[in-house]
Amino acid sequence: MRHHLLLPRPYTAPRNKIEETLEEIWRAALNIDCVGVEDDFTDLGGDSFDAEVIVTMIEEKLGVHTPLSTLARAPTVAALAEAVQRIQKKPR
Repeated sequence: MRHHLLLPRPYTAPRNKIEETLEEIWRAALNIDCVGVEDDFTDLGGDSFDAEVIVTMIEEKLGVHTPLSTLARAPTVAALAEAVQRIQKKPR
């Protein structure tokens, strides 16, 4: 497992349920011990395969279809949580 030791930002814990769920998803998909909500997906070693796993897990755990492009535009747990919340609020 990779560790959180070399990342440029200090650790920021999840602040709500969506961030907690996304943090769990990222830890599992990226096979790392610790993910702060301000850590960048690419800085954590994420690639296109990991992105596919993450959006699939978001749909499974949160019931929200999240296009891959959303992860590209929102590369932190905090930003992705905001994007997921916006998607949840859209009328279907």
